[in-house]
Amino acid sequence: MHGLPCACELARYQLGVISLTEVHVMWKRLNFSDISYNESRSELCIQRDIEVIVNCFKQVDIAVKVSIKTKLHEIVYPDIT
Repeated sequence: MHGLPCACELARYQLGVISLTEVHVMWKRLNFSDISYNESRSELCIQRDIEVIVNCFKQVDIAVKVSIKTKLHEIVYPDIT
């Protein structure tokens, strides 16, 4: 499921060692951030991203607005979603 070995397949591997051939190519290329590790904290900012979200929100229909708002609530209020 999701391109990863199931629990029964994982049981046959040596503890902590899974062959990369068993993992889907998507997980081998997975990158959790487009932020470079060389960027300093002062360069790390989300203001531009927020502006893009607000502008997008203004231009879309109500169904997309509900979707955007739901995703933002998941980020802002992770304990209640």
